[in-house]
Amino acid sequence: MQLILQKTAMYTEWRAPRELADALVCTWSDAGGEPRAVMPDACIDIVWDGDQLIIAGPDTRPVSLQADGSFVGIRFRPGVAPAFLDIPASELLDARIPLREFWRGFADELVERLAHAADPAALLTQALVERRARAADRDPLVEHLVRTFAGPRQPNVFDAADALGVSERTLRRRCEAALGYGPKTLERILRFRRALRLLHRGHALADASAIAGYVDQSHFTNECRRLAGTTPATFARAPFSLSANGCN
Repeated sequence: MQLILQKTAMYTEWRAPRELADALVCTWSDAGGEPRAVMPDACIDIVWDGDQLIIAGPDTRPVSLQADGSFVGIRFRPGVAPAFLDIPASELLDARIPLREFWRGFADELVERLAHAADPAALLTQALVERRARAADRDPLVEHLVRTFAGPRQPNVFDAADALGVSERTLRRRCEAALGYGPKTLERILRFRRALRLLHRGHALADASAIAGYVDQSHFTNECRRLAGTTPATFARAPFSLSANGCN
């Protein structure tokens, strides 16, 4: 049994199996129960809703999750999913697309197996292991950028491109292919998630804003409204996915 990373009344995250630790942030299940928003996290998920497999994300805005039904999923590390799906992440931006459009017969067979599976998350990870040999190479430049932006000090896009030895245009193009959007959006999303984790660790709003890299508290509040559709105070008292997006 995999280690539990986070557990609430309705939502559970498990550590990815060892053979997929470099590709997945976690596996997860959501029992539903009440409508809520899923926030941008720089990741792409494959989700089983009990009827079909869906590719979710990458998101740049909050997505409403309906209360009816339950869900099981696997969450890719930033920049990894396109290598398995063989499609640029930019074509998945803010979208929910049936997996069969990319894995065709394999996805149909997997749906049949999932319909009778006692542990859908384990079956999903096993399917990913089976597909791994066909996966394309990941972009090391983007992986390095993700680690950089997830660190304690975030350079601006110009300095990041210069440090990587590429132009800003090249950096943006490669980010869009691997992540769905450019480096500036990546930086915004990772900073936002970092600030939310600080709030959950007990930091005051002003301190979390400063440590995460915001100009001030109002800057964080405005970003929270744009990326989550609500205020930081909501997340100081409500559970949400604390996964570090595979960036830490």
